[in-house]
Amino acid sequence: MKSFRLVMLSEQRSAIMGIAMIWVVLYHYQLQGPLAAPFRLGFTGVDLFMFVSGLGLYFSLSKDDNVKRFYKMRLLRILPIYYLIGLVYDLVSGEFNFLTYLCCCTRYRCILDI
Repeated sequence: MKSFRLVMLSEQRSAIMGIAMIWVVLYHYQLQGPLAAPFRLGFTGVDLFMFVSGLGLYFSLSKDDNVKRFYKMRLLRILPIYYLIGLVYDLVSGEFNFLTYLCCCTRYRCILDI
């Protein structure tokens, strides 16, 4: 029998995260009947999702011990799409104001007291 390894979880991370997301959605759907019992514990799906996400971050960081480079690469991967989606949303809403966009997408609203 194979021994349990965290790498095996990491290899199936996307599938496990998908199951966790479906679990949470079914919890919010409030199913009735005998098959609904496991989904009444919807918070377990959130816990599972967070655990597997943390596991992915752990393996990502363990490949390269440079924490500064790790966070730089994560920010370079996340922030461009974050700002793009925010910009598209503001443009589509019809009330685009660059200062409002800047304040909503950053922490400048705390500095500018907006």
